Amino acid sequence: MKLNLSKVRLSNNDNKCDLNIPTETSLELVELIGIFAGDGYISPYVKGRDYRLSVFLNLIDELPYLQYINDLIFSVFNLRFLTIVRESMHTAILKKDSKGLVSFFYSLGYSKNNSIISVPEWIWNNKNYTLSFLKGIFDTDGTLSLKKKHGKNLFYPVANIGLKDISLVNEISKRILDQQIPHSLYMDIYLDKRTNEIYTKKVIQISGYQNVEKWMNLVKPSNTKHIERWQLALLTRNMGRG
Repeated sequence: MKLNLSKVRLSNNDNKCDLNIPTETSLELVELIGIFAGDGYISPYVKGRDYRLSVFLNLIDELPYLQYINDLIFSVFNLRFLTIVRESMHTAILKKDSKGLVSFFYSLGYSKNNSIISVPEWIWNNKNYTLSFLKGIFDTDGTLSLKKKHGKNLFYPVANIGLKDISLVNEISKRILDQQIPHSLYMDIYLDKRTNEIYTKKVIQISGYQNVEKWMNLVKPSNTKHIERWQLALLTRNMGRG
């Protein structure tokens, strides 16, 4: 789909670093939108403010995925983000100041203000774009846990996506049901260790080998921590069958 770039404004720094602004939609661009929606930040597009984009990752087990994101950004925009490491918070941050990128994402119809996320409608209108968006969300703000279980299998796999934006969670839930993947919804109160504040989020939970396998095959995550845990789950399931 062709994009309207009439509202995109590049700064002198954008021009100096040869920023490439896509003229058409793509699966890679949509995945990046999902990544920013999941655990990213794009500053408001307001004159006189810093134009900043950031993605926050776990320093302990997401460094390979950090490189994946930066490579994805390069493939779409022809630039790489700066990596900042905060060891005391176990956090790695990809960061870039760019008026062109901020104005571009807003021109798409994407924004994230106080955890309320606006997703461009054209993403929901295309199945492949929807799945690419869900992949970005799950890779950044999703979890895959292996709960210990008595019986023939050592673990019981559970995949979660939790967001503060309840309307977006309900929309994602509807899209997952469209793919015939059963799941449950619940509210969760948690402590954000980065801010030391308590928040409430709505969580999608996909449980059991059959349903999680459908989910993993559907979104094909690229976050190594998800991939490795799922491989462990499959290994122990096969061992249990033996």
